[in-house]
Amino acid sequence: PGTGLVNFPELFTRLKQGGFKKGSLIIECLNSGEDPYLISEAIKAREMLEELTA
Repeated sequence: PGTGLVNFPELFTRLKQGGFKKGSLIIECLNSGEDPYLISEAIKAREMLEELTA
């Protein structure tokens, strides 16, 4: 997340404007590669989403 087509800051702004306050957040990463690469990408995704939802 954060490097593709989804504008996450805009998405979260619209969710907040619509009254969304909390709930489950599930993301799907469609990357392929070796485990160390996938883990580093998952960490980046988590950090970005933590920043946006803080």
